[in-house]
Amino acid sequence: TIQAALCSLFWSVIHRPTQFVVSQILPDELMVHGLPLPFFDLGSDVQYGLAAYFSPFYARKHKVAPSSFKVESTLGQRNSIQRAAGWNKVFERDLDKKLVANILCCFLPEGGHRQDVHISCWQQQLDDSGCPEREGTPVDLTDTSDAAATSNLSQVSYLRQEWRPAADVKHQDRCTRCHRLVESSQVGRRAPKHCRACGAPAQRYTFF
Repeated sequence: TIQAALCSLFWSVIHRPTQFVVSQILPDELMVHGLPLPFFDLGSDVQYGLAAYFSPFYARKHKVAPSSFKVESTLGQRNSIQRAAGWNKVFERDLDKKLVANILCCFLPEGGHRQDVHISCWQQQLDDSGCPEREGTPVDLTDTSDAAATSNLSQVSYLRQEWRPAADVKHQDRCTRCHRLVESSQVGRRAPKHCRACGAPAQRYTFF
């Protein structure tokens, strides 16, 4: 409709300056992000949240599918400092460049308990210290100050699990020219670098 188009145009003009000004006022560890376009109202039963995703550049060079998914779930009040500590701790553990992706999902229901779901995907299984298994004695990086800070609070529950794929992972990529799927012919291996149909390079998506 015309009303939606005008509102979208108005928002696209003001959202970046507003985002910049408010982020400058907030402390360094906080920022404000605004979506460039409005989205549909999904109803009162939907819990809105936000998600942060990061995949290191070297993850594009991994040729074998990942075998470990480390999942941490926190239910209750948790401040931004604790979230940042849990996010940064993943990169401190990545001594052998085995990290595939790091994802943090925050659900903020009105009048309910906040829930954070933190997923880190690794090329190989994690040992008991939370680090990728390596030859010799693993480095002890089990600084659980973030977990302790949350578990000591009566209104917070904390769960940590490690998941493994139930079946072999088939990697899929997409062509940059014809946008066809570029699939691996061998399960558990990376898809080809170029499209088999038109020969154009693929997007080089990561496994996760």
